[in-house]
Amino acid sequence: MDNPPQWSLLGALTCYQPWASAIVLGLKDVENRGWPFPHDTPACVAVHASLEVADDTSVRELWPAQAHPRPAREAQLAWPRGSFLGTVVITGSHPAVDCRAPYCSPWANPHFGHHWTLTDPQQLPLPLPATGRLRIWQPDPLHRAVLETVCLKGQD
Repeated sequence: MDNPPQWSLLGALTCYQPWASAIVLGLKDVENRGWPFPHDTPACVAVHASLEVADDTSVRELWPAQAHPRPAREAQLAWPRGSFLGTVVITGSHPAVDCRAPYCSPWANPHFGHHWTLTDPQQLPLPLPATGRLRIWQPDPLHRAVLETVCLKGQD
């Protein structure tokens, strides 16, 4: 019998809404980034919702209709921002140019950077307010303690 990987929280990743909510709700299984994932995988990261909301044009273009109905702009603006929403496990990263139709996911942008593959989303019961940062960043010790338990919960 295989044992699941034992991971701890690697750090946090800030995403615009609605992408952050789509990740922790288990809808979005690829994160499009301009750089390869810089760590070994699998790795558990906290998902932080930026104060910013993705512009409506990019949401219309990148939200795959087959994945889930696209939320109305008013709903996106009401979703939690400036907060941790949960955790997700990053299982790999590959250049977008390596993806050929059919792409690795309906969420994959075939014309941009790298695709980080996501699995095992865990949503916090309530958003946990915090200031975000660029790239992979380290939460303060209190936030980290809470988020670490969420990562471990995903292994049950």
